[in-house]
Amino acid sequence: MSINTKVEPKGEIGIKMIEGGKYAIFSYKGSYDKLSMVYDTIYGKYIFEMKHQLASRPGFEVYLNDPECTKPEDLITEIYVPIE
Repeated sequence: MSINTKVEPKGEIGIKMIEGGKYAIFSYKGSYDKLSMVYDTIYGKYIFEMKHQLASRPGFEVYLNDPECTKPEDLITEIYVPIE
């Protein structure tokens, strides 16, 4: 979630700034319980095929629809992997 105004987090919600830089972006359609297999494929195959070095900053995910009203097989997740 992007926030353009100053807010104070409460409870389990926190704020983290995402560092700029280059990211390889992967789009995945399917249930969240298969994301670990997607990550295995990304890190075990695609990053090396792309001939990019991984950067030391953290990656992140963007969830493009709501799991409360979307079938698991229709969920769309963007996976951002930091690269040099």
